[in-house]
Amino acid sequence: GHLNKSGDIHCSPLSGLSVGNSGQYVYTVDSPSILSAEQRKSYEENGFLVIKRLVPEHRLQMYRNRFGEVCRGEVKVPGMTVMKDVAIAKSEFVEGERAITKLQDFQQDEVLFDYCCLPEVVQYVESFL
Repeated sequence: GHLNKSGDIHCSPLSGLSVGNSGQYVYTVDSPSILSAEQRKSYEENGFLVIKRLVPEHRLQMYRNRFGEVCRGEVKVPGMTVMKDVAIAKSEFVEGERAITKLQDFQQDEVLFDYCCLPEVVQYVESFL
């Protein structure tokens, strides 16, 4: 698991989890799993799940702000790739963060990687292979 002796969540970009699967589902685990049978079936069929209001709005705003700082070049993160869609980036109508389609290798950024360590996110991630 991801808990240390004090009960705090410890998160690292290279953590591993040993899991089991009964064979009914390919991409989700039987235990531990927070997913309902309906959610597991939906994920198997669609490849994604939407869990509304999982992350508090104040945290989402914090991640949006950091994304903007990265896109504007105010924050440089070693090893992180900021990807632009060439067609969007060359458009005269799109500026700044609207031209960015992806941040890759953001694990060295404390603010952005914080999302990956949120207990409410980790409990769902542990349900997938």
